[in-house]
Amino acid sequence: MKNPIYVILTLSILLFGCDYELSKIDDELDFKYGYINDSRSKNIYFSEQGIFHGRVIEVYWNDEYIIALVELTDSNSIDYYFINKSKYSEDPNQIESRGIGGPYKKNQLETEFGKFQYWNHLN
Repeated sequence: MKNPIYVILTLSILLFGCDYELSKIDDELDFKYGYINDSRSKNIYFSEQGIFHGRVIEVYWNDEYIIALVELTDSNSIDYYFINKSKYSEDPNQIESRGIGGPYKKNQLETEFGKFQYWNHLN
């Protein structure tokens, strides 16, 4: 007979382990949006690694770009960033990647990308 503490510990890990919700936002590359362990800290993930050091509030995407409204942890600023999906996949270095641009205000990105509010969207 196994030690009852071992059984209880194993069952609790299986039942209450990692809480996550990730939504795929790209059919070819491994970009996802959601959270791991903390539903208040959503992020964009590439190959299971969070891209931003903060909380992603909204995300828009099309075949080429992802646009995210992000509250960065270190500055408490809320700004938009864009991710060029193909460039980021070649240089997946979180926010330091050459595939990321920002911070921007909404009107600056609309000048560059048009009305991205009509793209695919999650919040």
